[in-house]
Amino acid sequence: MSKAKVEAKRSLNLNRKNMKNLYLFISFSLLFALNNVMAQTVFYEIANEHIVAHPTLGSATSFDVMMSADQTGTFHSRGQIYFNYNASRFGTTVNLSNNIAYVPGPLLNEQLNFGGQFYNKYSTINVADNKETVVVFTWLSNFLNALPSPSIHTAVPTTPTLLYTIFLKNQNAAVPSGITLATQNMIGQQFYLTNVGGTATEIPYANGFLPVELLDFHADKLDGRRVELNWATATELNNDHFVIEKSFKDGSFFPLGKVKGAGTTDEVQTYQFLDASSMDAVNYYRLKQVDIDGSVKYSNVVNVHFDLNQMVVYPSPSNGTVFVKYMGEITGDAKIKVTDMSGKLIMATQHHFAASNETMTLDFSSFADGMYMVQLTRPSGSVETHRVVKLKK
Repeated sequence: MSKAKVEAKRSLNLNRKNMKNLYLFISFSLLFALNNVMAQTVFYEIANEHIVAHPTLGSATSFDVMMSADQTGTFHSRGQIYFNYNASRFGTTVNLSNNIAYVPGPLLNEQLNFGGQFYNKYSTINVADNKETVVVFTWLSNFLNALPSPSIHTAVPTTPTLLYTIFLKNQNAAVPSGITLATQNMIGQQFYLTNVGGTATEIPYANGFLPVELLDFHADKLDGRRVELNWATATELNNDHFVIEKSFKDGSFFPLGKVKGAGTTDEVQTYQFLDASSMDAVNYYRLKQVDIDGSVKYSNVVNVHFDLNQMVVYPSPSNGTVFVKYMGEITGDAKIKVTDMSGKLIMATQHHFAASNETMTLDFSSFADGMYMVQLTRPSGSVETHRVVKLKK
């Protein structure tokens, strides 16, 4: 027998031996921890949407699909993710290879190393344009039916983790992308999880996405030490209400108020809440989203800073007398300068602050009607400026 044939036969026998050992390894792992209970809920969200220059698509919109589980001990083996898009921006054939690209994330790109042979754990088996404005991604474990083992599959973390990064070619980047989870398509579809006992179980996709997909949550500082909270959702499923929670320095949150949710909808919803309660130097806010069944999920935390040593200038409009009150601790000589809107200096004076919350008076009676800037320079050198309107009686 030739040397080449001997080497080929040896390689074939080695591969057969490796595969046999692999199957024995998997079979043994199926017996592990049979009493453990499978987590029944997975969540999806879309994040990090932005425009990029893709090497093959050109101008493209990139976004991440994130997945998480409600508890540890969840191993995914097959699934589908649907998302909406705006055909005016991307066209109606985004599933074609020259219009779409994707990169599997850590939840899909793991390989199994056994005996020096590497086996891909997952494959993306289909990218389809479901209803011209909905795209579906289907992925499958290469060991789903023959080897449904947690030793083979990838654990789904309890924190959002990257499943896919997806790129859509921009046909008209000036219009909104419309990229949201297509919950209306996902309900009734199936998702496979594998527990640590090795059982591949089919669960409805009704549990397969976030009860509320939060688009934005931010806090804006208003006059009078008030804070306006604004947030928007892309989709909602059985959303009963939001509880707005606040915290100061100690990190413990307490409820401020409640805003009714929209129930179930795939249309964008906007919400607003005004906080006129007492403020600290730093004020923290978060949303507690409460489902109809009582389950909860928390948003990210946002914060607003207030300078407690704040100057208050009033009244405005004024018919001649303007008061300057410094809210907080200040000791020493402060400089006050009044200019018109062209920057011309109208008044310059100095005041010695000897106590907190002290008030001084400025005489605007000789000034022409119009708008003025009152600037206070603290003893520390920091500057604060306010506008005042002067009107006749």
